Amino acid sequence: MTACYTLTLSDAAEQIRTGHISPVDLVRSCLERIDSIDARLQAWVTLDREGALAAAQRHEAEIGRGAYRGPLHGIPIGLKDIFYTAGLKTTMGSLYESSTFGTRVDVSGGRIAGNAGRGCGEDARRCRKRASRRACG
Repeated sequence: MTACYTLTLSDAAEQIRTGHISPVDLVRSCLERIDSIDARLQAWVTLDREGALAAAQRHEAEIGRGAYRGPLHGIPIGLKDIFYTAGLKTTMGSLYESSTFGTRVDVSGGRIAGNAGRGCGEDARRCRKRASRRACG
């Protein structure tokens, strides 16, 4: 079977809708993939593992009851770290300012799994030592 994280958005949505995969399967697959490569990429500023899995379980139960909300229902979503997200650290790309903002983001049953930054890869340590991430670009 193909790893869930390799599915396109439309394929994942269709497979969730038809019950071939569950939102929990998809979230776990995505988290495993992030774990396998993010130490090198350093793309995630904040990753809400527990929240993403809890939401996936809720979405799975809703879909099982026939309360399917649409193609994003059960799809984990990562946002660029420039959007205010409820309960997640949002740094706006700054190395010095980090805050949690109260804006709720709820997209047709989707779940914000975390905020992605501008992965610096091998230069991440250098980026942290400088006042600006422009050193990576």
